[in-house]
Order: sequence, then C-alpha cells, then structure tokens
Amino acid sequence: MSLQDEKEKSMSKLESALQELYRMDRLTHRNHWMNQLHPVVKLIVTIGYMISVVSTPKYDLVRLIYFMSYPVVMFALSQLSLWKAIKRMKLVFPFLLIMGIFNPFFERQPIGQVGHIVITLGMVSMLTLMLEGLLCILASYLLIATTSIEAIGYGLYRLKVPSIIVTQFLMTYRYINVLLKEMKCMSESYAMRAPRQKGIHFRVWGVFCGQLLIQTIDRAEQVYESMTLRGYQGQYDPIEERHYSKRDVLYLVVCLSVFFILWRMT
Repeated sequence: MSLQDEKEKSMSKLESALQELYRMDRLTHRNHWMNQLHPVVKLIVTIGYMISVVSTPKYDLVRLIYFMSYPVVMFALSQLSLWKAIKRMKLVFPFLLIMGIFNPFFERQPIGQVGHIVITLGMVSMLTLMLEGLLCILASYLLIATTSIEAIGYGLYRLKVPSIIVTQFLMTYRYINVLLKEMKCMSESYAMRAPRQKGIHFRVWGVFCGQLLIQTIDRAEQVYESMTLRGYQGQYDPIEERHYSKRDVLYLVVCLSVFFILWRMT
C-alpha cells in the first residue's frame, strides 16, 4: 500500500466518524412515531429493560433469549436495521468478550454435553454475561437512534438528574463533534506539509495533541460565547415543554408489563 493510500485511509476513518455522527443525527429527526414518543417515556423503558436484563440470574440463558424479543421487535417497528446496529457496535464486542471469558476456568461443574463438548456452568454464565451486555447496548442504540441528544437531555432533566450533569452530558457530545472536525483539519494540514510521510511521525505526537487541544478549546470558547449571547446562564434550561400523549402512556405500560412478565418467568 502506497503512502498516499495510507493517508487516504487515515482521512477516511476521521471522515467516517464524522459521517456516522451525522447519520445518527438524521435518524433522530425522522418523521416516525418512535421518534415522536416522549423522551422521558423512552428513557424509563430503556432503563427498565436494562435493569430487567442485568438482574437475570447468571445461569438463566433461556430467559435472556426471551428478552431478545424487545430489541428485535422494536428495531422492526422503528424501521431500523438490526444488522447495521450490530456492525456499528463491533468495537464493543471485545469488551463483551472480556466480561465473562474467565468464567469457564473458575466454574467447571459439568451440566451437559453436546457431542464431544462438555457444557459447564462457566460456559453458560459466560454466554449470559455477554448476552446481557449485547442486549443493553442494543437498547441504548435504539434510544439514541430514535431520540435526539437535546431530547435525551430534556428527559434526563425531567427525571430529576442534576442540571449540571445534563449540561455536561450535552456539552461533551458537542465537544466530540468539534474534536473530530479539528482533528480532521489538522491531519489534512499535516499531510499537505509532509506528502511523502506515512501517517503522523511519533516525534510530533505531543505537539500535535497539544495543538489539537488548544484548537478545540478555542472552538469551545467560541461556542460558549455564542451560547451566552443567546441567554445561557450556566445551567440547563429546556427551550420548550413536552406533553405526554395517550400513545406515550400505552407504550410505557405495555413495555414495562412485558419486561415484568419476562423477568418473573421461571
């Protein structure tokens, strides 16, 4: 692979990260009934689902398979691709693997056999932990794909999360966008000044990161000044109030009832 190809590949990673943020933002602004649900309702349903999943006994793999019905059905109803969601979360899979990879070494009690493979309690608990993590991530993805970041902030605020935490949450999301844009701009500038160099030389990593921090801080200051000019006073204040509808109440009651039934199943 040539140096030009390496640089284009590096640029494409930053560009793809930015495009991914834009794609998620477009998904949250679709004209779909899932997007129009009250953010507090969606937050409560997502939190309720996660609590139900993680409270499942570590050897009850069958119950978790039943819990898979929620993301499968919701992805279908919201017209989102479950396969694309899994592909986008591929970086998280190694962490899911680490969660229970050592269980088979500590819990060696056999419970069955499939062919020549002996199934132990450790294997079951490992699969259970991995599946719990995957289901929680899918539920989170479903939330952020159907709810804008502003709506999530509003939902957190209405759930009595401290205003300072909501503000930090919203500003961190915005800062990631600024950081990626500045990194892309600086990488392109560096590539133009070193056309024959493969990537960024390790000797300038410190200077590059320092300049990146300075640039993003300057941009953040500009954003903050713009916010203060628009009336920002240091705490989160929702622009408009959202009202509950019958569909919101129905969605909340049905989902929580299903979660409770699945959690109580033996």
